[in-house]
Amino acid sequence: MGTFQGYLVKNNTNNTILDNSILAEEGYKSNPDQQTDEDSYTDGDGKLHRNILSHLRSKIWIKTLELSETNKTHIQTVFPSRTTVNITYWNDERNDYVSGDFYIPDIDWVIKNIKVGGTTSNPTYTRTYSAIDLTLIEY
Repeated sequence: MGTFQGYLVKNNTNNTILDNSILAEEGYKSNPDQQTDEDSYTDGDGKLHRNILSHLRSKIWIKTLELSETNKTHIQTVFPSRTTVNITYWNDERNDYVSGDFYIPDIDWVIKNIKVGGTTSNPTYTRTYSAIDLTLIEY
């Protein structure tokens, strides 16, 4: 058993840890070490015959709070690619950190509001984003 070090997800390529403060309450859910089958079948008597593969896959769901531009950029630093990202994550099945390659389905970025600041002659604009849901699916 490993020692929990306070983080849930870390990008192994750029060594960036997902900031826990942007997670909603109950904002991290995992289904670690899912078994995968190949050519499993049910016989004529109704008995299931499984061919369980050795590779286990995890699935992680992350729900954030409302996001500032800085928080959004932070998420994009932790997950710079949606096609493949190598992360270390807390695996509750093993009670330890595990690394794996994941992909992330489409993310809906919803701009909640735009605030205007600065001066009339030199306005500045700040975006706030609604909470997002991320799904990480291991290859």
